[in-house]
Amino acid sequence: MPNSLLEVGLASGILQLTDFTVKILLKDHEVYQPKDGSSVDNRLLVRNVSDELNRLVENLDAHTLKKPDADKKSGKLGEAVQQLLRLSDDTRALVAPLIDAFAQAQAKCTPDDAPWPTLRDGLLTVWNRGQITNLKKRLRASRKDVDTTFLRALRCVWPFST
Repeated sequence: MPNSLLEVGLASGILQLTDFTVKILLKDHEVYQPKDGSSVDNRLLVRNVSDELNRLVENLDAHTLKKPDADKKSGKLGEAVQQLLRLSDDTRALVAPLIDAFAQAQAKCTPDDAPWPTLRDGLLTVWNRGQITNLKKRLRASRKDVDTTFLRALRCVWPFST
């Protein structure tokens, strides 16, 4: 039987990281501002987002570090597991510069700065629109690859497959 638990864990980890990252890059994904008149401190916001990105990367690493069982006949990993492991590495590589950019944005923040309406606005203090758009496109393409690979993996374990 294929490594279905590993495949599910890898796919879900990649999808969680990808979805969270794409959402913070969107123009219309507004930062919640309390109605009591206080506002969210940009430095705290960026630190929390960076912490969440790092947590999601660690979660992905935990799934990647599990030693998958090789196919008994060939001694090789299944094609779907190999592809998901590659996609996992690719996703981490895509997100790493974003984490660094948020660290740079946090360093630029001062207590007197107006609150950012979106995290994208904060990111624009260190990146340009093209970099953000490029990352968003690459993450969306990666997500499609994960979806396709995972569906192929499920087809292999589905009891009624032909």
